[in-house]
This record gives sequence, structure tokens and C-alpha cells, in this order.
Amino acid sequence: MTYKNTQNNLKTSNMIQDIEKEMELIQDREKTMANPEFQAWMRDLNVSSSYEDRSSKINAYDLQMQYNTKMYSKLNFNK
Repeated sequence: MTYKNTQNNLKTSNMIQDIEKEMELIQDREKTMANPEFQAWMRDLNVSSSYEDRSSKINAYDLQMQYNTKMYSKLNFNK
């Protein structure tokens, strides 16, 4: 039982770290995109400014995880 709890804690910790890293990357990207020098560089080089909003993908992942948790919590593997 303790081993399983440790594994679950490690998975949760890794997920939190991944989310924190992604949030940090998003903040860095927003700072870069807001920088006037970067914007001028983009204009000068005629670089595409395509942007993908990842919030929908993150929300979909969260919903899937909630569904999986509900689905698998009904299966009692500890018996």
C-alpha cells in the first residue's frame, strides 16, 4: 500500500512539475511576443506570426483525466 501511495505521489508531483514548466514557457513566450524589438524583428524578416491557443488542449486533457479518474475509481484494484 505504501509503495502505491509513493507511486501516486510521484506521478502527481511530476504532473505538477510539468504544468509549472508549461506555465513558465507560456509566460516566457508572452513576454517575448510583447517585446517591441521582437515584434520589429518579426516585421523586418516577414516572419509568420501564427499562434495556437493551447488552453483548449489543456482543458481537454484535464477533462479526460477527470473522466479516467471517475471511471477507474469504480474499479477497486485493492481487493
